[in-house]
Amino acid sequence: MRPPSVYANLSCPAGCPCEVTGPLYGPHRVGVRLVMILLSHRGWTAVAIAELLGCDPSTVRRWIHRYNQHGAAGLVDRPRPGRPRLGSPKLGDRIRRLLTQPKAWTIARLYQRLGRPALSLRTLRRRVSEVASWRRPRLVAKGDPDRDVVLAELHQQLAELPAGTVVLAEDETHVNLLPWVRATWIPHGQRQEVMTPGRNRRRTIFGAVDLAFGRSFYQVTRKAVSATFTAFCEQLLAAYPTAPVVAVICDNVIIHRSRSCSAGWASTPGCRCCTGRATAHTTTPSSGSGARSRRGWPTARR
Repeated sequence: MRPPSVYANLSCPAGCPCEVTGPLYGPHRVGVRLVMILLSHRGWTAVAIAELLGCDPSTVRRWIHRYNQHGAAGLVDRPRPGRPRLGSPKLGDRIRRLLTQPKAWTIARLYQRLGRPALSLRTLRRRVSEVASWRRPRLVAKGDPDRDVVLAELHQQLAELPAGTVVLAEDETHVNLLPWVRATWIPHGQRQEVMTPGRNRRRTIFGAVDLAFGRSFYQVTRKAVSATFTAFCEQLLAAYPTAPVVAVICDNVIIHRSRSCSAGWASTPGCRCCTGRATAHTTTPSSGSGARSRRGWPTARR
């Protein structure tokens, strides 16, 4: 059965009609003025209309006087004083479309791509700040189309390892003593100075983590070459002297699959190396007797 009356629910948590009256003075302000005139025709006073619409009674009287003088056309906003705004009305949309392309955008580059509009770079920067902000983009790792295949091969290799095998994930990073300095906005006539500690030096840090217990290892070296990677593997093997196999999961950089490393794996009994299309995972046996093969690779217990 239809209810005798229907009332609108207040969407504001505070219980006030702020969310309803707010848009009335934005894009729908001309309609509010027409409602003022309509209610005035019905005999409402300016105080009652102002209480209903949430405005001042003087505002209601002003629009009633303007309607009496100019009619309904007088309820439209009059032209604003001052110089017209530079740039086309669609300049903000053009800037937003350009910024959707992942590039190192600057004000000068935007000025050129926009066809050198008739406005200064300072004005263009103000227009750009209306639709964008100066911040760094987010780095997202590149996906691998063969990820599922590579992971399946890796899981199969790990499943074939004997019981008690220690599995570690290895990676390396580079640290520069003098960091990279990128271009930024600098005031005209000035040049910011960044103090340096001396000559630039680069260090490579090898790191590995035990996937079962979370134990971590690292080694700081001068260069990321096969010899330093081999030395780090020896450090991992020495940390687990009783483990039957120490499996090191690494990526597919050249130092992990170089000729010297491949020769060391091939000459070591019980050593297995499996390299996927995008990910390399290498298993190296631990040293039980302490004997060493060439290139510093340990041999398996016989």
